[in-house]
Amino acid sequence: MLQNWIESASVPNYIRPEPVTHPMSTVTYSQSGLAELGIVSTLIDAAFQLAKGRPKSALLLLGAAAVSRKVTGFGTIVSALLRLYQRFRR
Repeated sequence: MLQNWIESASVPNYIRPEPVTHPMSTVTYSQSGLAELGIVSTLIDAAFQLAKGRPKSALLLLGAAAVSRKVTGFGTIVSALLRLYQRFRR
């Protein structure tokens, strides 16, 4: 509504405010390097679990890394929950 009033008013162009857009508005989190870093760290956790002789945990983390391509942060959450489970299972 305010934008329509500003456009219809006879105000010189140098006084009219320009619409403000955030420079990061076109970049989503899944496209950023942080999302890729989360997937890579989940894959590294899966490799460590496999090296420790825990193939089920490694398979779970591989699946979480695959889902993490669509659901950002999913692999990191699964990795943290798996570590908590393993810590309190002892």
